[in-house]
Amino acid sequence: MQYLLGLLIELRNHCFRACDYLFRACLARVPQVDGPVLILRVDGIGDFVIWCDAARVLRELYAPRKLVLVASHVFADLAASTGYFDQVISVETHRLRKNLVYRLKKLFMISWLRPQIILHPVLHRAQFHDTSEAFVRAIPARQVIGWALEHANLRSQIKDDARYTQLVRRDYAGRAVNVHNTTFLRALGVASVSSTPRLPALKVGRTSAALPAKNYFVLFPAASSERRKWPVEAFAEIGRRIHAETGWSGWVAGAGPDVPICDEVCRVAGDFMASCAGEMSVSELVEIIRGARILISNETGAAHIGGACQTPTVCILGGGHYGQFLPYKMPDDSDAPNPVCVIHPMPCFGCDWRCLYQAPGETTVVPCIARISVDAVWAATCRHLCLAGSQPQGPA
Repeated sequence: MQYLLGLLIELRNHCFRACDYLFRACLARVPQVDGPVLILRVDGIGDFVIWCDAARVLRELYAPRKLVLVASHVFADLAASTGYFDQVISVETHRLRKNLVYRLKKLFMISWLRPQIILHPVLHRAQFHDTSEAFVRAIPARQVIGWALEHANLRSQIKDDARYTQLVRRDYAGRAVNVHNTTFLRALGVASVSSTPRLPALKVGRTSAALPAKNYFVLFPAASSERRKWPVEAFAEIGRRIHAETGWSGWVAGAGPDVPICDEVCRVAGDFMASCAGEMSVSELVEIIRGARILISNETGAAHIGGACQTPTVCILGGGHYGQFLPYKMPDDSDAPNPVCVIHPMPCFGCDWRCLYQAPGETTVVPCIARISVDAVWAATCRHLCLAGSQPQGPA
């Protein structure tokens, strides 16, 4: 049954790709005008945050052209709030992959823009073969620039490569995504680029969550997988220690699905903690983290937001993608690293979350995260805030 289901899914994907090519054939005779620059990013919040300062550079590079971003609906509001884009088109990737009517609607919407240049700066293009690559297949443009596929072993992937007028090769001096972002910009002719992720002050109002104006800290206990979540009790203990040391109030943040775990952290920690999970947009979350005195987070988009907002951030980091997203590879003359990453070193780092110590399908926390102690995270917290651990300062 699973084999048959896999065949049906692959048949659907082939049909959708054929529709992409047919759509392009219908547009091939449409005369091009001086259209905008179209940027494709339908990946995750953290990926966008690491890349966001590159959008500022692209804004300057292609001025006065119109800059249009095709963005995942997860962070489309954040992208629009940066002010870097003239238009943000929100895309639900699961519908783009499964709903032909929705896919054609988005293709028609973008085709009317008549883009002259398409940029696809997502490093792992192959993962988006049936989402953002659809726009490359279907929309004609004078220039199409993206990353070269390192292992293009499928005929359809090789065919997609042929749609690009310029393919950027990776710089293997480091695995970190923030370094690859600068490599892409240099390929476009930008001479001097910073690899430090930064988020501008956003054009949003204050969230409806009843947060204090200052002197609060934020805990972010959620993650993309149960296996990557540091224990609730550990987060609660860190919250208690920060509160005892500083007197600051504590807030637990997350998206709608994270409400249960955030409420549990509050219950275990005590009355000084409150949850604002599910009460804000991504843009509002960014400004809440920007205003915090410190953020303690799992390895997720929130940790990247903290670093990009220059909020002191401590990240509980596992080894699955170690060195790829975090820690950032920074210039030798940069300031102290932010986020500060706390790890439990193991020889299997870089496993891509295919844990050697767990059976397939197991959902318990992976050892490289479960073995990170509260004391280790507390030590990083104290260093980040320059706290004297035995000298409480009282309420701020």
